[in-house]
Amino acid sequence: MLTLCAALALAVFSSCGDTEDDPAPAVQSYTVTFNANGGSAVASQTVTEGAKITEPTPAPTQTGKTFAGWYKVAFNTKWNFATDVVVSDITLHAKWANGENLPSYTVTFNTNDGSAIAPQTIVQGEPAQKPPNPTKAGHIFDAWYKEAELSTPWNFASDTVSADTTLYAKWKQTFTVTFNTNGGSAIPPVTRGQGSEVYLPNYRPTKSGALFDGWYTDTTLSQLADSSIYLNENITLYAKWIPSADVAPYAGVWQSSGGGWSNTYILKDDGTGFSFFSGDGISWHTIAWSTSQIDGDSASFSETSVTIEGQGTYTKNTGTKTPAKADSLLGVWASSGRTIEFKADGSAEADGSGETISLKYRVEGNTLFLLYPTANTVILSIPISGGAPQGLSRPTSVESLAGIWKLMDEGGQNYYYTLAADGKGTFTTLGVSIQVSFVVTEERIGDSPYTIEGDTLTLNSGWEREVTYTKITGSIPQESGADGDSRLYGAWVIQGSPQVMTFNSNGTGTQAYNGSEADFIWKANGSTLTLYISNFSEGMAMPYTVSGSTLTVEGGKGQEMVLTKK
Repeated sequence: MLTLCAALALAVFSSCGDTEDDPAPAVQSYTVTFNANGGSAVASQTVTEGAKITEPTPAPTQTGKTFAGWYKVAFNTKWNFATDVVVSDITLHAKWANGENLPSYTVTFNTNDGSAIAPQTIVQGEPAQKPPNPTKAGHIFDAWYKEAELSTPWNFASDTVSADTTLYAKWKQTFTVTFNTNGGSAIPPVTRGQGSEVYLPNYRPTKSGALFDGWYTDTTLSQLADSSIYLNENITLYAKWIPSADVAPYAGVWQSSGGGWSNTYILKDDGTGFSFFSGDGISWHTIAWSTSQIDGDSASFSETSVTIEGQGTYTKNTGTKTPAKADSLLGVWASSGRTIEFKADGSAEADGSGETISLKYRVEGNTLFLLYPTANTVILSIPISGGAPQGLSRPTSVESLAGIWKLMDEGGQNYYYTLAADGKGTFTTLGVSIQVSFVVTEERIGDSPYTIEGDTLTLNSGWEREVTYTKITGSIPQESGADGDSRLYGAWVIQGSPQVMTFNSNGTGTQAYNGSEADFIWKANGSTLTLYISNFSEGMAMPYTVSGSTLTVEGGKGQEMVLTKK
């Protein structure tokens, strides 16, 4: 692995000994305009990029009404003068409560021995603002509660203030996982709240000439750790290594003989591979393996079988078929949001979300055999009925999909899909866009069943959850553009994982993993990071903090994702 110094030297064809400083970038300034919406005028402010705004005083006034705060477009989000930063020209809008001289109340934050949070003065009937999370040594902040007994969480989106109010901080004690890599590449320790899950397959060291064989809970390397551990104490894990050549005898195609979750594993001799699923459709994902585990689940190998924890027994397949074309299959088929193209030379190319696998195939009677090309080994046998392999459909052109669709349940944010009948399109929100593509087959968009009734598009996006869109005419309305936090601009590596997230200054981003990339749109206001992905669902909002070159994003159940600036 290149050091940072060496990588920079290769990039600019110079040595790290050159200490001449680059010119400092020019400081960008932006204008903040205050729209008083019928109230007394408020002067604009000019601030530098990444700076906070000084809250105007005195507040504007309007006869018969009480000023209730400064908001972003459409009064969906109140501007937080304590945390929000400016990254573009912006207009803030005054919100007014009906009734003159309405009382204001104080919201006090009891942090239960954490760092202090300033109180807020809130007009009667208005919501309080979610403050930055407090900090406390050895603990992780969970949520704000309405009473000292910590039984009822405060909902900043819906709860309003009608009296002087005290909110109470709930904390979780933190515990740390320390990784002893036994001579491998360093893995930083992971500290999270009590009960949080740590998924160990995300933390894989490397070592020259050796293959990582899993994390063990003891120094003698006899007790393999579960793929997921839950933190209730500090723990040290130990890496086990085996010579790379030792995995070669077990490389190949392994098929389920006990009705397990996966039909087939393809294990490559470099410790990587694929897990294939079949049934209602065909899908796959990349995996990592060694002689003691497959994709994080413990495994016990013999020459002819492998038993995987929770899945049963798989048998090594040595059967082969000679590739041959089948005229009736030539072309592109779709399955589970992925495509498989059968070619005239007996080869096939499976593609899903940028992850392409080269295969071969053969048809015998009413059975399609997918073959692993290095040895023409059978991966899956798929029945053919009515000219179509089970779980495969020809992509279809749906003219009624073409147009602009808007998510009806906005949740404070507008989402638009500009779709074409051929499965291409653009996902737009916050004034920026990313390209999307999908496969339409037999009333499905990708994996999601859909219906169209007039100008209403309804998708079942999984777990019995429906998302409804309405078709609009004309063009997408001009949005205000993405809020942002310039501290996030650039590429970040997820701790313990090869995944890289890149935040562009225009509000778009990419997540790269195992050679594949996924696009997203993002916004941040100094305390909340929201990601919008092109899967026909709304955004994911997560609290975050930036400390130097470390970005910490809070997930559910007290979990955290820690990223380091590249």
